[in-house]
Amino acid sequence: FDADLIENDSISENNHSLVTAACISLVDDFENDGGNWHFRGGWGITNLFGGYQSKTAAHSNNGVLPYSANMNATMTLRQSFDLQKLDSLTFTWWATAYVESGKDFCYFETSTDSLTWIPVSTISNDRLEYEFYSVTISPEQAAIGQRLYVRFRFVSDSKNEEIGVFIDDIQFYAKLRKMPVNVKTVTDLPQEWRLESNFPNPFNATTKISFILMKPAQVDLSIFNLKGQLVEILVDENLPPGEHHAQWQGLDHASGIYWCRMRVMSEDGRVFQASQKMMLIR
Repeated sequence: FDADLIENDSISENNHSLVTAACISLVDDFENDGGNWHFRGGWGITNLFGGYQSKTAAHSNNGVLPYSANMNATMTLRQSFDLQKLDSLTFTWWATAYVESGKDFCYFETSTDSLTWIPVSTISNDRLEYEFYSVTISPEQAAIGQRLYVRFRFVSDSKNEEIGVFIDDIQFYAKLRKMPVNVKTVTDLPQEWRLESNFPNPFNATTKISFILMKPAQVDLSIFNLKGQLVEILVDENLPPGEHHAQWQGLDHASGIYWCRMRVMSEDGRVFQASQKMMLIR
């Protein structure tokens, strides 16, 4: 999937892609092959554990258990995205993991040059049940005219290897700046929960963070630095459906880029996670 394709009338259905008047969407369920991805250091396709409502999924060690020590394995999308043509770009996926807690991690990372990568989301649950993850990137969060690259990266330490990470049903959902011609219109993808971009952004001292819940849920809204270290917990409580707001005071923190992560667990046990990039300027 390439954002340059918005100039075309259609995209091949063999890639599970749709072009609409409002969006481009690609779903990769790994049932055929992993041709959309470049695997390095361990990643591969396996039916060892099963995918999310399917037979196969991507695994951090190509189905070999336990995973190896001292891994630094990457699964990089072969195509990149031109954000100048997009209003926003949302990545969603289902993942399950069983790794050494606090020692081994799987990151979803982005880059504008394919050399320097920034962790955006972390897959770190310790039970073999699939959870839903979501990350949204908007033009304010990337330099206009630059291309965006994405990958999953799994790292392990020197001991106590476990089962690893399984990822399935990766979806890329792009809202276009211009409406293409000669295409069908479809309904936007439904979302049960949503984390809005903070305002203002960039900000000097205080910024407002809004989020929407469609069901009663336990909400964890936290701030992290670029190293993935927890900076502050803004919300940690059960909340009713509706729109909610939180404020972050950045007076005691250095200038730079931070991530706001929302993790939601609904009453029926479903887990939703989303992240937004914020820039503090002092």
